[in-house]
Amino acid sequence: MTARLLMTIMAGGWVFGATAPAADLTPTQLAEKTLAAYRDLDTYRSEGTITSDLNTGGMDVTIETSFSILLKKPNRYLITWNQVNKMLPTMAQPGAVWNAGDQPYLYMGMMNAYAGMSGDEMALGGATGISGGAAFTIPSLFLETFADQPSPFSRLKDPTITTSEPIEGEACYVLSGASTISKKETFWISKTSYLVR
Repeated sequence: MTARLLMTIMAGGWVFGATAPAADLTPTQLAEKTLAAYRDLDTYRSEGTITSDLNTGGMDVTIETSFSILLKKPNRYLITWNQVNKMLPTMAQPGAVWNAGDQPYLYMGMMNAYAGMSGDEMALGGATGISGGAAFTIPSLFLETFADQPSPFSRLKDPTITTSEPIEGEACYVLSGASTISKKETFWISKTSYLVR
């Protein structure tokens, strides 16, 4: 299975322009700076799209998940998404996971139902796959619920910083490599804020 993780704040269009490979940081140093940037935040907000290209033994499938993330420390969040399989565009799967401070909840739009969850890890874990990763990747870097767990960067095998690309005019490191869940996983990380774009 091949997956490409694209996360961007969708204020405008994509702007791509490859430049020389980044040599000022190692992948480990970049991951550490990114983790520190998220630890220093009190709130976080973004919108974007995750695109997954899957090859399931002869059939290529593209799944796009648009998402909105609102986070506040220590463990308050609202994450919404709408997942569309390009082969079945009329079968969109919306959903949400949230905790306003009293209890976490998970909403699955295909069933038009929501349920209270026993904890944040259960709620966000249950939403991870159906949200295309929106309920895990950034929240796991930010929320204190995940403070003792490995970051998404730890699943990369032999990561490299392959190029530097601007995303909406902001210079970004491109960190990628095979991972425990995919043949290739890629993160665009701002050279200024060290946040995942």
